[in-house]
Amino acid sequence: MGSKHASLFASVSRKGRIHGDDVERLSRGQPARQKGRGSRAVPHRLNEEERGEFERSERRGYLRLEGTGYRRERKGSPLANSWRQRNDSRAKPTLVMMKATGRDLKGGRDVTDTVCVDWSTMREPGNANLRKAIEESSRLIAGEEGMKEVFWDDGAGDEVGFIADYGVFKWDSDPIWKLPAINLTFEGDRSSAQAMCKALALMWGTARKEEEGSVGRGAKSRKDAGAKGGGKTKANKNKRRSRGGGKSAEDQLKDFRYYNQIN
Repeated sequence: MGSKHASLFASVSRKGRIHGDDVERLSRGQPARQKGRGSRAVPHRLNEEERGEFERSERRGYLRLEGTGYRRERKGSPLANSWRQRNDSRAKPTLVMMKATGRDLKGGRDVTDTVCVDWSTMREPGNANLRKAIEESSRLIAGEEGMKEVFWDDGAGDEVGFIADYGVFKWDSDPIWKLPAINLTFEGDRSSAQAMCKALALMWGTARKEEEGSVGRGAKSRKDAGAKGGGKTKANKNKRRSRGGGKSAEDQLKDFRYYNQIN
């Protein structure tokens, strides 16, 4: 079944997809090289904790979120947004495991984790063969692992029937954040959810292979991208020292404290 999906996935259109380098750049708060790939209204910049999870997810082939990964100060989930863009760049379904949070655990009810399969990143909502392959494999693995399907969302508010008209969406040109998610959603206990994600990641080849390297080779810091002020580079370190007579900021602070003690 894995080889069948590999050939099916390889045949999908490459039009409109973001380049891997731009996924990397946006996740670091840098402007995308291709105009229109990012948006101030859609957060993609990852903090240190999110960066670690993003890199682990690349190796696993699926993302693990605490709840929905929502960050109030960013008004969204940069990690989920970056993960969806990453899969758009690779023409793969987007696999996300949403773990029950502490708030859920306090409710005194049966708590389940959620597995979301979003195949909008394939950019072919009208492809009947593709839809059938993703639905059948998702439901097969879910059944084997004891997961329960909870609802079907085709991104257009229609829970039943084939996706027929997406005329308002430009699947061959718009960035993925402008396009609706097309989800299959399942619930179950943590071990079952993890087993389902691992099986689908293996079947669909969503994990990053060692020889592929990172999703992109974009600049690793704001300084590399030409941002004003830069970071802790060697050049900046020497520049800061030159302003203090060749001394670091730490040494200048020690001198200041010593001077105030003896005067």
